[in-house]
Amino acid sequence: MDVAVINLNLNVGAVPKDGPELPEGLDRKVHRKLPRLGSRSIVRENLRSGQLVYFSERASMITTVELDVRSTDIDGDGVVNNAVYLVYFEQVRLVHLMRLGIIQRPRQAGERNFTLAAIAASFLAPLTFPEVVVASAWTARIGNTSFSLGYELVRKSDGVPVARGSSVQVWLDPSGRPTSLPPLVRQALTASLRPEGSLPS
Repeated sequence: MDVAVINLNLNVGAVPKDGPELPEGLDRKVHRKLPRLGSRSIVRENLRSGQLVYFSERASMITTVELDVRSTDIDGDGVVNNAVYLVYFEQVRLVHLMRLGIIQRPRQAGERNFTLAAIAASFLAPLTFPEVVVASAWTARIGNTSFSLGYELVRKSDGVPVARGSSVQVWLDPSGRPTSLPPLVRQALTASLRPEGSLPS
């Protein structure tokens, strides 16, 4: 499914000579080669890739994408099948976590940072073809080994919410067992944290 628009609310600027405060041991020569997003940026490490990304403290807590409803999403009743709503959640989830630097696409060989442990959805209104869905995702809760994301899907044509939901992701160690969230991952998730159950405004 194509992502048509990514609303990141970021202000791109140049990296100053002194740059933002760096994690201990980071070579400033490497730091100068990287783009900077907004002011008072914080350096985050994209774990298991060796790459570094920046997040503006002014960045929106919500990630929003526009998704085209496909004709193949329609079921025998002439509306989008309920299972497809979870695919829409997945699309905005991936963009949200990529934006935070928690995952990288294309996926690196052997990369498996977390697993989806639970997902829930409330279906509020039907979707038909053609239509554009405005999908939003945000961090709703941060635990020791897991984090929850919240979702909302809205029909672009009339602004009506069609679904809301949540998912729980569990962080894994290299053997595939639950393990504590790495500090930098927790920091990145905290940057987009909204109270659990709150909705985009």
